[in-house]
Amino acid sequence: MEDIGFTYDYIGAASLLEKIATVENGILAADGPAYKGFVFDSQAKITVAAAQQVKKLAEAGLPIFIIGDTNFSSPGRSSGNAAIVECTMAEVLAMKNSVTVIFSASELTPSLDISKIRPRVLFGETDTEK
Repeated sequence: MEDIGFTYDYIGAASLLEKIATVENGILAADGPAYKGFVFDSQAKITVAAAQQVKKLAEAGLPIFIIGDTNFSSPGRSSGNAAIVECTMAEVLAMKNSVTVIFSASELTPSLDISKIRPRVLFGETDTEK
């Protein structure tokens, strides 16, 4: 991603619950890192609270990209939590206007392009043969 101008961070469940984790004009944490999208890369374990927050983010218009597995489950052995996570994430997956499911990481760049997500800064090639 960096080679085409994007930067990225790992955002854990606790970070999703921070006060700054809100969406304004399709941007997560607009007054902070200003993320233009959220990517699950083969990550299917999620807490109930994080799943509920992801649903809120999707409802608010944040583009969410899910690479690979869409069989979300809760960490641990609580069948109640597992059922809540499965139901919540099924609702997220149904939000086709803000959620894109792709099968491999190689599809992410074209998916970002289709969603009109561009890097903030692009670097041009330099002519080193002069």
